[in-house]
Amino acid sequence: MQPPLPLFGQIAFESRAGYNDAPETHPLSTSSASPSKPRTVDLPSTSHESYHRAKRSTGHVESAIVRLLDVGPMTDDSLHQAYLAARLPAVTPQRIRSARSTLTKAGRVVLVGRGLSRLGNPARIWGLAPSTAATPHEGRATR
Repeated sequence: MQPPLPLFGQIAFESRAGYNDAPETHPLSTSSASPSKPRTVDLPSTSHESYHRAKRSTGHVESAIVRLLDVGPMTDDSLHQAYLAARLPAVTPQRIRSARSTLTKAGRVVLVGRGLSRLGNPARIWGLAPSTAATPHEGRATR
């Protein structure tokens, strides 16, 4: 009869003469069996620092989107290309979409039309809500 399969985070090695028959914990395991490696929950300052860093990043991306849309309406693809062309810290297209979605939910960005993405797929065109303009701390884009 075969021994049962190991649990997640453990790898059972074949039993060979001179080897320990007990399963060993994989070096990349998230198991808390290894007290020498602290986990994130053991370091509360790490998650707090990450949270505050992400909040600062979110504000910068959102204010950059407002400045870019102040020039004119754009698709999410166009926003990402303009963001990178402005030599701002690199972010993924998903980060741009998430920040634009947050601004949409806040009522600062609205759907103004439909067009095509750079790949030729249907895309939404976003613009600033009529009452929204770049605030002084965000700067005002020149036309």
